[in-house]
Amino acid sequence: MVVGLLSCSSDLRRDDIAGRRCPCLPGWTKQDNGTTCVCVASGAEETGGSGATAGNSSIATGGASATGGTAAIGGLSTGGVTTTGGASNNAGTAGLGASSGYGGTAGISGSSNSCMVPPTPRNPTVCPSPCTSCSGGVCYINCTSQDGCSNTTFTCPQAMACELNCTASGSCNTAILLCADTFSCAIDCHGKKSCISLSVKCSTNGPCDLTCENDTQVCNKSALACGSNTCKAHCTGSANDYPTVNGCATSCQSGCGCP
Repeated sequence: MVVGLLSCSSDLRRDDIAGRRCPCLPGWTKQDNGTTCVCVASGAEETGGSGATAGNSSIATGGASATGGTAAIGGLSTGGVTTTGGASNNAGTAGLGASSGYGGTAGISGSSNSCMVPPTPRNPTVCPSPCTSCSGGVCYINCTSQDGCSNTTFTCPQAMACELNCTASGSCNTAILLCADTFSCAIDCHGKKSCISLSVKCSTNGPCDLTCENDTQVCNKSALACGSNTCKAHCTGSANDYPTVNGCATSCQSGCGCP
């Protein structure tokens, strides 16, 4: 449009220009800015309006880009999943299967007792107490008088076999015999009531024997405590005279008691 110069020949005909105060000629539109009514080209007003619409579309597009932000959520979930890889550590526990090696402890069953042959005793230069006599490495303790050894504790000397003989009535009543380790220990009771309440304590590794002859109450209430070597009570009298045998389970033989 060519902007013309102001023409004042009449109030109804004049050449308008942009920004001219109303009234406006045809092709011009009144625009009220709140304080002044001016003339603007009608095409310019429409173009301006459509521009505003374009601005609205750009805003919508910008909003759509916010949707793209949800992709960040996917990133979090993926990152979290990677932590499950640590669960593979459980596979390492399979190595515990090596604990089957404990089965080797079964070798303990080989600890069953075996009867040992006692060493050869030595005859000392001087026969020690409490021996009555010594011969061939054996200490003989002879109780031949009535009540002669009753209430007495005897300890067999080391490195010697030991034999207690109770031949008189009550000769070894309530006596105690402590056998020497690894060497043979024997007790012979054949006097009337000779070994009532006698206590014989066998050594841990030496063989041990108690003989109760056929005499009245010869071994009544007596006791034989076994070790791990051979241990046996021999009886020829009645069952009322049998001694009590303890610890036979630890002995290398079975059936330690009478008869």
